[in-house]
Amino acid sequence: MSGKDVLKTCAGILIALLALAALATLQGPPQSSPKNEKIEQPAAAPPAATQPRTLHVFILLESGDFEIVPTSLGTSIRVDADYDQALQRLEHEFVPDPAGGDRFTLRCESRSTWGQLRRAAGDIRRQAADETGREERLPRRARVRVELPVGVPMDLELEVGKGNTRIDLSGLSLERLILDHAMGNTELAFTQPNPIEMERMIIHGKMGELSLTGLAHAHARALEFQGQMGDFRLDFTGEWGPRLEGSVQVTMGSAIVELPRDVLLEHRKGHVVFGKLETSHRSSSRDPETRLERTIALDTLVRFGNMQIR
Repeated sequence: MSGKDVLKTCAGILIALLALAALATLQGPPQSSPKNEKIEQPAAAPPAATQPRTLHVFILLESGDFEIVPTSLGTSIRVDADYDQALQRLEHEFVPDPAGGDRFTLRCESRSTWGQLRRAAGDIRRQAADETGREERLPRRARVRVELPVGVPMDLELEVGKGNTRIDLSGLSLERLILDHAMGNTELAFTQPNPIEMERMIIHGKMGELSLTGLAHAHARALEFQGQMGDFRLDFTGEWGPRLEGSVQVTMGSAIVELPRDVLLEHRKGHVVFGKLETSHRSSSRDPETRLERTIALDTLVRFGNMQIR
């Protein structure tokens, strides 16, 4: 296939998608089918267990307003979901594994590509109604709150799509954390330290705004951060744990890395393809032992973007 044919094919696909979106907007939202669903899943290891078992948690939240927080009491996973069944589905599964860790999966996602277009059309109509003050019956925006148990060793993987997401991981016993932020506004915070040492923290931000605060509380040994086409903030305040080895990469975006003054920065590699990398962080500690305890070793890469380390 020639380059001209490829362009024609791509143009045809784009026109078809635009036509579907326009049709969805004209037709308006389907018949609303609201539902409120509550889930409670015990997640503690049995009393007879000699070794604590890792709880593997995977959460996919595609579009809506989401909260992920620690439980205030008990050792169960709790989910409170309010969504429209006509557009979205909520699925969950708990698989116990006597030989190792248990696995909990939660998915809140659109029923089909057509449903995604209809939901997007609803968002457009909702915004127009807000601007004009006109009342209009529209499909409800999904709202999901997930409570995760404290005191349970956990391997946590999160995928969040479009919308607003607040993630509070304060006090959770995290062995590993993976966050994939697609677009929208996501805030992740540690306000209390992780009781155990985290092996690795992997954060991918694609579009929109992503704010990470209290990262020192995570007690991670290794950090991998990749940001694309968005605004990103990494704040390393909190109770410092082990020496942190990390990499921060930005492509067509802007990132700010904030370090406490009593943390020693070892900037091992700082590569810029096109853009700007500014480093203004200066450690205030003159005690060699203190500096050794609070050290972050960073590799940085900027492709068509900006990064500040301060």
